[in-house]
Amino acid sequence: MLRKHLNESVLRGEVPGGALLLVHNGETVFKDGFGFRHIKHNKPFTADTPFRVASISKPIIATLVVKLAAERRLDLDRPIDAYLHEMSDLVLESGERPATIPTLRQCLSHTAGFRSDYDDGGRPWLRLRGQGMTLADAVIEEAKIPMPIDPGSEFAYSGIGYDIAGRIIEVSTGRSLEAALQTELFEPLGMTQSTYYPDEQTAEQMADFYWLWRSDGKFRRKLTPPPIPQGNYVSVGGGIVSTLEDLSNFMQLHQNHGVHDGKPFIPRKAIEEMYRGERPG
Repeated sequence: MLRKHLNESVLRGEVPGGALLLVHNGETVFKDGFGFRHIKHNKPFTADTPFRVASISKPIIATLVVKLAAERRLDLDRPIDAYLHEMSDLVLESGERPATIPTLRQCLSHTAGFRSDYDDGGRPWLRLRGQGMTLADAVIEEAKIPMPIDPGSEFAYSGIGYDIAGRIIEVSTGRSLEAALQTELFEPLGMTQSTYYPDEQTAEQMADFYWLWRSDGKFRRKLTPPPIPQGNYVSVGGGIVSTLEDLSNFMQLHQNHGVHDGKPFIPRKAIEEMYRGERPG
């Protein structure tokens, strides 16, 4: 019945394709793909098709941050200029200095005061992609973008905070963000297909992006940029490539309050802290 409904959603033109995995009591009870990952060439979307997980990258990064915090390798409540000196020179759009320097916790909860993804002018930091910059270079440039509000005063959904969190991971671990993710999170959780930098074979198998045009109800393929070379800047909060199986492992870590494969991996208290609302103001 479920498989029939998914296939019919493709026939009705609601989605080009996708994949679904259901877990019950730790056991996978449904795993299947439907529709197409590439419509023009009739390439099927399978249960193992890799895809960009977009902003699901954010809880993945946040999970690594709280793991490192639980191990006392970084502090969620220290001002970010304690890790990144360029953050000492932040300014507001008014030209004044912010009342305080934001903390890592505020970066993760979108209350740091950085420019929102939805402000006029779009997301200027995305223009840094493909410029041959490292994450360190990109964060230095982002620190120059004036802040519209003081830290802690309002909620404003911003990719800048997650780029900064990624850079702080690099500083705290002494590794690149990709290496830190692989060794600290992906490898221990068995997330073998997850990365910021898919190789050519993975890139060839990835699902394409599509827009649904309201004028005619047809899907238009969005031009997908080529893979970014290893080590170059990619949006920390939106650039991870993964698969259903890998995301299932990640999801179950949270569902099991930090336990993986029957053993504590992240303290329960640290996982629960991620679900506590941060009230601005």
